Amino acid sequence: RVFAACAPPAMQSISALLLLLCTPAIGRITPAVPAGRLSRAPIHGGDDDARQRAIDAIQRGEYEEARRLLDGLIVERDVARAREALAAGRGEEAMGLLDEALDLGGETIERLELRGRAALVAAEALAAKPGNKTNPQWFYQDALEFFLQAGSHAVAAGDEAATIRLAFEASGAARRVPDPERALELARMGSRRLEAFSGEGELILDPPAARVHAEAAFDRYIAARRGGESGDEFYQEAEDQLMLLLGEHPTDPWPPLQLSNLYQWKGDNEAAIGVIEHALEVSPERQALHDRLQSLVPAQRGWVALTEFYGRFSALHPESATVQRAAGIAALFGALADFDQGNNDPEPFRVAEASFARAAELGEELRSDCLGYQAICRDAVGWCLFNQGDYSAAKEAFLSMEDVFEGGLRWQLPGRLPDGVAGLGLVIAKLAANPQSVEATDQVAEAAAIADYLFAYFPEDGNHANNAGFLNRDAAVLFERTARILRGRAAEAADAQERQKLEEDAAHAMDRAFELMAKSKAAYKVAARLLPDDVRVINDAALVVVYYTRDEVEYAEDLLLRAVKLGEEQLADPGLDPERRFALNEAFGDAHQNLAVLELTLRRNGAKARQWLERALEIGPPSREQRRPLLDICDAVAADPDFDLSSSPMIRNMVWLHSPRR
Repeated sequence: RVFAACAPPAMQSISALLLLLCTPAIGRITPAVPAGRLSRAPIHGGDDDARQRAIDAIQRGEYEEARRLLDGLIVERDVARAREALAAGRGEEAMGLLDEALDLGGETIERLELRGRAALVAAEALAAKPGNKTNPQWFYQDALEFFLQAGSHAVAAGDEAATIRLAFEASGAARRVPDPERALELARMGSRRLEAFSGEGELILDPPAARVHAEAAFDRYIAARRGGESGDEFYQEAEDQLMLLLGEHPTDPWPPLQLSNLYQWKGDNEAAIGVIEHALEVSPERQALHDRLQSLVPAQRGWVALTEFYGRFSALHPESATVQRAAGIAALFGALADFDQGNNDPEPFRVAEASFARAAELGEELRSDCLGYQAICRDAVGWCLFNQGDYSAAKEAFLSMEDVFEGGLRWQLPGRLPDGVAGLGLVIAKLAANPQSVEATDQVAEAAAIADYLFAYFPEDGNHANNAGFLNRDAAVLFERTARILRGRAAEAADAQERQKLEEDAAHAMDRAFELMAKSKAAYKVAARLLPDDVRVINDAALVVVYYTRDEVEYAEDLLLRAVKLGEEQLADPGLDPERRFALNEAFGDAHQNLAVLELTLRRNGAKARQWLERALEIGPPSREQRRPLLDICDAVAADPDFDLSSSPMIRNMVWLHSPRR
């Protein structure tokens, strides 16, 4: 069934032309509709006179007439319900209702056109359905068939407005089938009829005719190019229609965007850029135009050209949030391109952030987006400074991400820039690279402060708790060593003032040592709770108490006994990775050694200390042999619980004997 199918003899010349443009119809699709949806529900409203006439006909026994009248009422009801379903996006439901209306009331322009639109809505819903694997093509084909049938009725009725409208609707459906050749033929026919339209009848075209024609010509051009043809005829046709549309709708971004696409297909990237630049002069607030320009210019002219363009353009539109944001995007990604090439100058990222800050100030609707980009800019500044080796400045830049908004520290550009958390982690590694050097005390303490920050930021992350415990312990040990060195210098100082100053500095260093070790213990307690199966973490949490704070003996003993038990269980796994087995075995041995130190220094139980130490030496690794002289100390304490532990250099270097015991 085609436009010509219902044409009277007087319309044969038109029908013959239409017949050339259309193919025979395919079978009608019947959608799957839940049971009962199309049941003949009671008819409400409608033509009261028709209902009464149907009742009168039944009473007279004229059942065929009654049926005709009632069918008419059902058709009215179904069409009304179909319109409601379409408005709600329920295309398949509308299809079923209109099929019933067509069966009962016959084919009319209105019903056939609605049926075509229902198939389109159903196709779009199907295509958008998550996980859908059904091809919506058949719905598009169904829509095309019904638009063609409606067009046939429009031709027969001499309804030129409907004929034109349906030609363009059919073209749109044909594009989606896809059948680009037929789509263009229908669009051309619609355009010719529109040009000759006398103005009689209501003509509503949405989308505009030129857009439908341009889309069809563009598709035909693409098909020709893919088929190895030049497609120049179709290119020119598409360009003409897009230019026409651009003239009629100068602020609509769709025509220049499609013109840009068309020029790209032709290989004329400069023309593609030029049409977007011109469109932005007319419509600087259109985000889609900025997006396209930012995708075209870097590949054609380079990032410098784009940033220069926005330098000029943003100056012309200082109060436009959209333009200021676009300028920020150009500056940010231009700077990133240089960064990828090894340029670690942070200034371009600061310039980009200023644009985003201005955009956030000007446009509340862009504020959230721009704040995110501000955080990214600060992240980039941090990485630039890190690569320059200025780790303290890099730290401040990363931390400032959180000043932009809560959670800003975790913002990143996947594949381009890791987040600020990763940046701070690397800063920590650099600052704490020499944890045994007294000269690095301040740097290790700075690393510990960053670890404290991350621990507070991720309070339920055992790894961050462990890092805070570890780094605060290292920093505390360095301050304690510093205090000993200063006390030694004070003892040798001849000048009283110098001696007093050295003693005060030593006291201050010792206070810092106790302060940081207390932080270490608190962090390790959390780490041991959050990582209850990690032998190394549990052992280290106890170590801080046994060697340094020397206060919660039973707590430390419980941790170490748990580490021993876990170590035995985990080492029994025959499938354990060799590298993991080595690390686990070392932690397992450390737990035994630390139990020995606990018994030796906190309980003065030399015999029990020897038992734990002998087992630790058996476990290894070989480097543990350096602790073998402690066996003699164990024996000495076993013989005399009051043995002076400070007489052993090994004990003095391992344990803070000066720490108060509770």
